[in-house]
Amino acid sequence: LIRSSTAESLIKIMQEIALIFVMDGSIVDSMPTHVHSWIQALGEYGHHATADELHRNNWGNVYDVVRSIMGAELEQEQVRRIAERKEIIFREKFKPEMRLIPGLNSFLTDTEHHGIPTALATNAGWDNINFVLDGLSIRKYFQTIVSGVDVQNAKPHPEMFILAASRLNTPESNCIVFEDSANGVEAADAAGMQVILVKTFSRAQPYDDHPSIIWKIQDFREIGVDELVSYVKES
Repeated sequence: LIRSSTAESLIKIMQEIALIFVMDGSIVDSMPTHVHSWIQALGEYGHHATADELHRNNWGNVYDVVRSIMGAELEQEQVRRIAERKEIIFREKFKPEMRLIPGLNSFLTDTEHHGIPTALATNAGWDNINFVLDGLSIRKYFQTIVSGVDVQNAKPHPEMFILAASRLNTPESNCIVFEDSANGVEAADAAGMQVILVKTFSRAQPYDDHPSIIWKIQDFREIGVDELVSYVKES
């Protein structure tokens, strides 16, 4: 049995920390479908993209990606058309296979049970956010949602995570981010937050050993809320 003083300290930690989740890669393993959707959408507009090119240009919101690949001089209306077409393709492709990363439903249920504040912070637009949260019935677990339209600066800038922490009324240093990408790890580090690396998109990447990473998981069956809180207590 846990001694009373230890139990009290664990409860105190639960009251002080907050958890921030990104969506693509930490809630759902959607990055391969995003890549295939980009290849199809860009191909329809005459650009034959490769997976390597898309990984290199995987930053910011969907409009940023279009401009990065197709050129900053592309007319705004054309940017909008390509971006919207890509997102339509993505939702069509991903709907039949959409599911939570294994173990996440139990993990989110436990965070709710322990009263740990949680936020979703994602570069995605609201159509995709609603598609995932409502499609998987997990909206109730997040006290706030920061979308790509809520910030001026994309990751690796820390603005998105700082805004999420502010909305949760939690100091940045008390926030733990579940991330899967290099830009996200850099953004969390710049915000003064620790990172749990969810190794979906990030398999065998060189940033695996970034100093802000405190834990690496393949999925949420490898971590529990009690384990996480105990780890924070000991660190």
